[in-house]
Amino acid sequence: MSTDRKLVVEKIRQIITEKLGYEPVEIDASTTLKEGLGIDSFDSLRIIFEVEDEFDIKVPPQEVTHVKT
Repeated sequence: MSTDRKLVVEKIRQIITEKLGYEPVEIDASTTLKEGLGIDSFDSLRIIFEVEDEFDIKVPPQEVTHVKT
């Protein structure tokens, strides 16, 4: 895994742990949001909004339903 990818994964892990209260050890790059963590669609949107803000990006609405990990 490249350094850039590791930094992105770490930041997303931080967002999930801060916003939803999960332990960091429960989350890695292959952890699925719904099946692995039990995150519902509302919390998935919260995570996506935080990721958009953190990385100054926009996830196209049609892609939101495809976010799994």
